[in-house]
Amino acid sequence: MSKELTLYLMTELEKEPVMFLLINVPKQQFETISVQLEEIDLRPLPKHDVHALIRNILGNVDDELADFIYREAGGNPLFTIEAIRNTRRNKIIKQVSGTWHLSKEQTLVFLDDLYGLVMSTIDSLASDPRLIVDYASVIGYRFSLRILSELLTRPDLKEHLDHLIAEGYVVLSSDGDDPVYIFRHNLLRDAAYNVLPVRIRKEIHYKVASLLEQVYSDNLSSFYEEVARHYLACDRHGRAANYFKLAGDKAKNLYAVDQALSFYEQVLDIKKRFGTELSKPSYREIMLNLIDIYEIKGDIKKMERTAREKLVETLKDGDQKNAVLFAERQAYGLILLNRLEEAEELLNSSIEKCGDKMADTLPILYADLGVLHANRYEYDECLLNFNLSWRTARANNIKEAEILCLLNLSKLHKGLGNYEKAIDYLQHGLEILIDTEDIRKNIELQYLIANIDYEIWNIEKAKTVLSECLMTADSIGSFDAYIRSALDLARIHSLNGEPGHVTKYLKDVDKKISFLIRESLLAEINLKKALVYYNSGDSKKANDYVINSLRIAERLNQHEIEFECFELLSMIDENHNMENARKALHLAEEMKLPPLIASALYRMAMIYLEKNDIERARHHGRKALLVYDDIKSRLSDANRQHFVRRPEYAKLLEI
Repeated sequence: MSKELTLYLMTELEKEPVMFLLINVPKQQFETISVQLEEIDLRPLPKHDVHALIRNILGNVDDELADFIYREAGGNPLFTIEAIRNTRRNKIIKQVSGTWHLSKEQTLVFLDDLYGLVMSTIDSLASDPRLIVDYASVIGYRFSLRILSELLTRPDLKEHLDHLIAEGYVVLSSDGDDPVYIFRHNLLRDAAYNVLPVRIRKEIHYKVASLLEQVYSDNLSSFYEEVARHYLACDRHGRAANYFKLAGDKAKNLYAVDQALSFYEQVLDIKKRFGTELSKPSYREIMLNLIDIYEIKGDIKKMERTAREKLVETLKDGDQKNAVLFAERQAYGLILLNRLEEAEELLNSSIEKCGDKMADTLPILYADLGVLHANRYEYDECLLNFNLSWRTARANNIKEAEILCLLNLSKLHKGLGNYEKAIDYLQHGLEILIDTEDIRKNIELQYLIANIDYEIWNIEKAKTVLSECLMTADSIGSFDAYIRSALDLARIHSLNGEPGHVTKYLKDVDKKISFLIRESLLAEINLKKALVYYNSGDSKKANDYVINSLRIAERLNQHEIEFECFELLSMIDENHNMENARKALHLAEEMKLPPLIASALYRMAMIYLEKNDIERARHHGRKALLVYDDIKSRLSDANRQHFVRRPEYAKLLEI
């Protein structure tokens, strides 16, 4: 199990009666989680403990026998257990009147090392059970009766497996129509596997891969990785690469990006090591998927560099379609790196190259141009391209692209204070999603609706929707949505003065981010934590988190987060409150976003009010109120009733 999965399971199962036994793991790896840890020193057992272990297995034993096994096993519990098994098999001990005695004393040479111990255990088996162990070791640490019975067509196979269970070689892991067994420990499996001649191993691997394809043809996607590894072990590199690609595609579709990355890298490693030929379409599809994964993981420089290199390759080959796709990925990477002129040139060139056969790519290119203009604060051009993207997606019935367009349009209108329009786009997106059953996209849309409800100050509705998002995100493992929802709920409860709920949600967030976090998300997390701690009266923690958030946001050009950081610093740092408030206002005016401008003006009005400069406070307050009134005028009657309850709005009316 990976460290990340172990950490996740330990935190998720903290209140369950489960013990994790970890060997050779540095204790500092688990400093980020709050579960109870106990370090066990695995020194040899003392004599009295070895005697207790022997009596637990055998029952009554005389002291001479107990001393003999202790001396031979050296206090190692595993050696002790195997010494008992060996002495019984070789009739070195005998039972008289219910007590075990040593019948003849001799050196147990197989206990010289652990490998010798395991091999002696396997060598003591009769020929039929030994053959089963050999074949099972090639199948893997886990093996199904169905596959094993296809390899070894023996009527007494089940009886031999029961014997191996009784003797402690294997364990029945799951029963049912297709029972699954596991080796008692990996040492047994590895020892049996390694002594098999390489030629025999490869033959069995090939048979197992073929059987998996045949036996589980109706559900082969569950066995892609397993089939790939068997084909790789028998030098069928092309087939192995094909199955690793399928495993990567499956993992990517399930948002298991680390797994997908590992599988795709396996394909590229096979290509490099063995010169395995991949079809150009397959290879380029893998590279496009890898570029997407680099973006998700926040490695934007690698994303842009890889896309640029592959664009050069495809242009040389005259592969027009993939050239456009790689150009789009490179352009989006350039946007994220704030190299907007280069990105615009690439996108416009790609749009010109798109013909009727690439209608599915056009909505993405227009959407990227929209994002580019949004980064320049050219909102008319942004809106034009987002609408072009939406119309193109609808005309060609490309649902996924249409939902992306609706998300973009909603975010744009939210930023401009057009809250009703933003919600309308999201509701339309939810109607489309009913057919696609994309739960992750559904959560994303619902979360944005809750976010807008919060801005309108419909707090109860926002809290209800966020709670639903949190539950759904947790059930499907959508960590970003879970973290954002939990932090927003913590913020709402901090405003309501409910410290118990705040602590719970912050603890839930810490459990998740202890094993999965991207830097692009970290700035947002730190900012929201800062807001929660500020609302809860802990200015020291709020200051620490907001400074960390600001550093990341400045490096990644996350200007809206920068704005919120300076605004919060103007409330925390009394010595520089006006300086930070002016920085926030400058950013808001540069971005031309009315809700941020109104918020920054309100903050400056409050600072002047604290300084008893009533004239300036009213001047900035009136300007803020004008912007808020403009936003309010675009709301429905029901939402206006919530909006006027915003603390800022109510305070401005008093001034």
